[in-house]
Amino acid sequence: MDTVFAELAADYPAAPFLRVEADADATSAATALHAVDAVPAVLFFKGGSLAARVDGADAPRVADTATAVLGAPAAAAATATADDPSSLSPALRARLDALVAASPVVLFMKGAPGAPRCGFSRKVVEKLNTASIPFTHVDILADADVRAGMKAYSDWPTFPQLYARGELVGGCDIVCEMGDGELRAAAAGE
Repeated sequence: MDTVFAELAADYPAAPFLRVEADADATSAATALHAVDAVPAVLFFKGGSLAARVDGADAPRVADTATAVLGAPAAAAATATADDPSSLSPALRARLDALVAASPVVLFMKGAPGAPRCGFSRKVVEKLNTASIPFTHVDILADADVRAGMKAYSDWPTFPQLYARGELVGGCDIVCEMGDGELRAAAAGE
């Protein structure tokens, strides 16, 4: 969970992320006030009020809740912005072109197919697996340049991003709304 919080802190630089030891004497009043009876308990505050909570070590649910409470993550790297595709350096553009062309179907996601780091990535992986579509993945959490660059490259501000035959299919909502046949046709370039 420490890794998840580090990633969320990078995604949301304006939001403070605090870790409190629930069993420390100094925090017993806080844990009692918020009825903390599971460890970890992740509490989300907005405007000074409790906005949401996740009890237990459920990384995808914590990430989904952060997005629901805090909105879409901010772009992390200064190498590119979603508002300015021309901000991509030629070297980064060439690298992203190669990643998109690495396989007929490429999923830019948080984490790996066997261990998605957000609920949206998990849903797209499940959809591709259900439709029996083989794909390559790129973990955008492993490289801040790729992460920010893909937002400008695709002119799509969120992840996951699914590419088929070099063309952006879309994000989680679009992919999940597609029927299996429609998704297989997109993967085949039809």
